[in-house]
Amino acid sequence: MKALGTIALALLILLASCFTYAHRALYQHRFEQQLAFEATRTLRLHPEFSRVNVSFVGLDAQLTGVVALPRHRDEALRLVDALPGARAVERRNDIVVTPALRLEQNPAGGYEGVGWIASGEWRAKAGALFSAVAPQTRVDLVSVQPHPAVQEPTFLGRPAMPEFLRAYFASVTNGHLTLDNTHIQMGGRVRTETDRLRLVALAERALGGGGEVRVENDIEVLPPAAAPRGRTGLGGAAAGGTAAGTAGVGSFPADLPGALRAGTVFFGAGSVQVKPDEMSKLDAVAATIRRLAPQGRFVVTGHADSSGDPAANQRLSLKRAEAVANALAARGLPRSRIEVKAVIDNAPAGKGDGPEARRQARRVEITPR
Repeated sequence: MKALGTIALALLILLASCFTYAHRALYQHRFEQQLAFEATRTLRLHPEFSRVNVSFVGLDAQLTGVVALPRHRDEALRLVDALPGARAVERRNDIVVTPALRLEQNPAGGYEGVGWIASGEWRAKAGALFSAVAPQTRVDLVSVQPHPAVQEPTFLGRPAMPEFLRAYFASVTNGHLTLDNTHIQMGGRVRTETDRLRLVALAERALGGGGEVRVENDIEVLPPAAAPRGRTGLGGAAAGGTAAGTAGVGSFPADLPGALRAGTVFFGAGSVQVKPDEMSKLDAVAATIRRLAPQGRFVVTGHADSSGDPAANQRLSLKRAEAVANALAARGLPRSRIEVKAVIDNAPAGKGDGPEARRQARRVEITPR
């Protein structure tokens, strides 16, 4: 009996220990969740930290995600460390920084570079690329700062990037150019609208297309007095002429409602990438809007066919709409004047449920707001 009593006591002690451990673990888990909630809420008050995530192991914060500037890493760390009960240290800061190069043309015709890149080796690779595509143009990257938290600049290795850079350096005056992995912002002046549209197409090709990439086009076309007839642009056409990059624009409807109807963009199954032949429609639509309604506001509505999961189709529709909106913005239309929507009911443009009806359903429409 004494032995049984000893065993029972041991079991009670073991159960009590397990209960205490479980209770402590549950309390710690709730405490960590509360800290993570407070830290996330604090970070979301600042748009620059919209892609930063935070979790906790005890009091120690673990930060992950992406920011646009190196100093944002330290600012996020300070904000979290300032929370009562939280502890944030650099060794647990795994936030990465988007690489960025900004080139500004100087009076001598060369370019001065600023920004941040993953390492000195990557800076040297960028310099070699610029020297290869524009050997007559001096690009100074001394002020581009290497930083170990910066992501690799994948844009430097894109197959179509050299062609875009070569065309940009050859045709743009008073230029300024910003490059990162998903974004190109270009400004300056060119001789013809054909040059301008071709640079947009080359920039989109250089980034690889898709709904995640963005081209901002602030390039201006020189007035005729500054760009005499007979001088050729990128497409080899005289100033004011038509090149292959804008073929078919002349046959586009001249009125705005007709141009918007003709500008409906169709997509492949499951795709969010605007095909080259559909991109030419957007060239014409943007030109018509700039001519007839430069202050207009528009709605870009994405659709999907009825196959597959409805929630996935809604996301697909939204990404298609965003791809078209970004393409219009790259063609000089203010992005703030373009509203993006996704159709939930997947209403087809055609009738029936055959291949042609599904093809017509995979579309983006542009309408006045």
